[in-house]
Amino acid sequence: MPFYAVHRFYHALNCSHYKRIMIQRLRQYLGKYAFMARATRFVKFHGL
Repeated sequence: MPFYAVHRFYHALNCSHYKRIMIQRLRQYLGKYAFMARATRFVKFHGL
């Protein structure tokens, strides 16, 4: 990742509006990931 892209990313994170969007996206992603992990564990545990 080039430096200017990283700089732009951090600048966007510093804006509260972008921060809110990023947090929402992260929550959605983490929620999906946690759900998938739980589902796979359930399937493995029950041997389906």
